[in-house]
Amino acid sequence: MEVLPRKSLLARRHGKVSGRGGLTLGSGSSLRIRSILTLSLLIGLSSVPGAAVGQPAADPGNGVHIRQLARALADAPEPLRRDFVQVAIPEMVEAYESEADLARRESYRGTADRDARRWSVAVRRQAAELSAIAASVTESTPVSVGIDGNGRVFVIVDGRLAILTIPRMNEQLVFEQRVAARFCDRNVCEDLLGVTGRKKPGENPSTAGQRWSFSDHAGPACSSDDGLEIQFASASNLWWKRAACAAVIRELAALASEIALERDNGTPLDWNSVAIQPHTRKDLRRIVLNKRGDYLLMPVPALSAVPDFFGLALPWLVARTDGVRYHLVVVNAERLLAPLSDLEERP
Repeated sequence: MEVLPRKSLLARRHGKVSGRGGLTLGSGSSLRIRSILTLSLLIGLSSVPGAAVGQPAADPGNGVHIRQLARALADAPEPLRRDFVQVAIPEMVEAYESEADLARRESYRGTADRDARRWSVAVRRQAAELSAIAASVTESTPVSVGIDGNGRVFVIVDGRLAILTIPRMNEQLVFEQRVAARFCDRNVCEDLLGVTGRKKPGENPSTAGQRWSFSDHAGPACSSDDGLEIQFASASNLWWKRAACAAVIRELAALASEIALERDNGTPLDWNSVAIQPHTRKDLRRIVLNKRGDYLLMPVPALSAVPDFFGLALPWLVARTDGVRYHLVVVNAERLLAPLSDLEERP
């Protein structure tokens, strides 16, 4: 993958971040001048020959993370990539114009020095250049979508580069989720997965080898080919135990695959912070990946219903994410998976 210039990071990863994305330097004038200079690097208007793009990945649904979407779009038909630009760029324009308006109001109130007005002008100029990029898209315009070496999504429209970042970093995650949600409202993201030729998380091949073993002494156990074993005390009500076991193994395998993809594309991963949280959409859950709040949206209803089981399965998930085989036996499965006893109708 071709790594885009690190200067366009706005120095956000290497110092204290201000409200406008510049490095805090202790001087108001220095801060704004630095911010204006680095802002001009957000959009590259020169040709970017042969920029490599990320590999496609499984899409967890209409709440897809923007990097998952970018990987899927890499090999998708060009009309889909053009539509992504028509969604993402206007969202960026809105964010830049809002920032410019705020800076202008600050300068009028006298709460900032002359640099507030200069910041407003610079941001407004970037908004205009972004608008020009969006307006230039036609049915024949070549468009690429990819992820740079720092995990940021970018688009290249007829040789012009735009990295999908906005001035206020504390609003970046909301911006990314809004872009992904709007795109999936306009397009069937499940069909996009079919274009990439990859399976959905629920069809992960690592669950195909799920098998059962029975013992008079230990009770029945279900296990996967990659080392996860779930032990029950008895074979009574086996109908719901089969369904529950299949659900948690399938979701854990999908989760390991998606977390690994996010980590490999630059998202920091802190296993002490990994958690499953509810989401406004009932079919999706928020998978928190680190302390700063990066997350995936995935359909993992079974795992979210059994938090104690998920906590015990974390060592397996860590190893699976690293591509290491790890044999983990989880006992007391009747109690741990009891919330899933209604997954299937009684025969």
